[in-house]
Amino acid sequence: MKSVALSTFDSVQGPVVHFFVTDGFVSEAQKEEISSMINFKAAKDYFIVRVDQITCYNKQFTIRASMARGKVEMLMISLVTDKFPSKKAENYFLIEAEKFIAFMHGENYVELVFHLEREYKPAEFQVVEQIYEKTLQNLKDIIDRFV
Repeated sequence: MKSVALSTFDSVQGPVVHFFVTDGFVSEAQKEEISSMINFKAAKDYFIVRVDQITCYNKQFTIRASMARGKVEMLMISLVTDKFPSKKAENYFLIEAEKFIAFMHGENYVELVFHLEREYKPAEFQVVEQIYEKTLQNLKDIIDRFV
């Protein structure tokens, strides 16, 4: 089992998962475990959590966000696997996370995909949809390349 999650941090709700891409079926129990690992607070921007048989590699980062307080949105990308932590997996994740973060920083209006509850004009919605699809594809690519 391998999955990638992309979360934001809401000051009231805590972590909110916006994207969850997996290579197969994830049971409700596994979803609970993954959710608790993503909700983990750490002092550093990169950390690994191991609970039962699940390992979660996590990297926190920020993006510019015109509608967020302080004009910055905190995000976290997580690679979740049922394998014991390894240097090979950690190195893979760190390289892929940096590529993904660069993608996020390079996209105009990327913060809009984390605010789908808003009403968008048709032209704006088209932009949001394109960014959403690109983000989803980047996350799928991370899963596909992970061995």
